Amino acid sequence: ALPVAVEGVFAESGAARYFTVPIEAQARLLVQSSSEGAASVQMAIYDATRLQLVRSTSETQFVFSRPSATELLVVLADSQNRGGDNFDYTTSMNLLEPMEVTLPYRADSELVSAGDKVFYQFSADLGTMVSVRIGLPEGSPMRPRMNLYQASNLQFVAQAFDRTYLETFSATGGIYLLEVTDILRGGGDEHTFTVTID
Repeated sequence: ALPVAVEGVFAESGAARYFTVPIEAQARLLVQSSSEGAASVQMAIYDATRLQLVRSTSETQFVFSRPSATELLVVLADSQNRGGDNFDYTTSMNLLEPMEVTLPYRADSELVSAGDKVFYQFSADLGTMVSVRIGLPEGSPMRPRMNLYQASNLQFVAQAFDRTYLETFSATGGIYLLEVTDILRGGGDEHTFTVTID
């Protein structure tokens, strides 16, 4: 059951770790993987029929949802099939708990650590024109990326890559999820920003 935390070492070339995770249907998950050593963690997620749902070789943190899945098989390995004492890994799966905000919304925030992401959830009525902008301090090293999803099933709506705004869009009604991160996976004191959703 969630939350799940798994850690270990890919002790030899080609080693892999398998584990299953029971989930509730329509659960929204935040998945994170990291290594303090030399491993480049590759993750594959399958449903109970062994249909592959996700394959991640670069994202250290991502959101995931499959409405009908009730059990997941997760397979971890080094992306180049390497192994050894310094090929450690840590993986966690938690229910996604975004910050729920009401429009219009404006607040300061920060990417606390490398690879961090901040999530905002908001509702917008059918036909409402919604604008999303990121303000950065002068000289900021942050290069923002924003992903916008339908919150119920994480269906992709729009993206802003290396720019500080999303194209204004007409809401189809319902609840939206906004993800903010740095395309260089930076974090720390210099990665502060102001988000405006109106």
